[in-house]
Amino acid sequence: MIYAGYSDWYIAKRLGYSSLKELHRMYGHVFTQMQAEADT
Repeated sequence: MIYAGYSDWYIAKRLGYSSLKELHRMYGHVFTQMQAEADT
């Protein structure tokens, strides 16, 4: 999935997360909202 033009890998690496599952558990709802706004 792409969030506001950034890949999961990029976001995870940028924030220092080694696991995308960890990233999604912590911030999934935020990214979902961002994506929804970007799609409108």
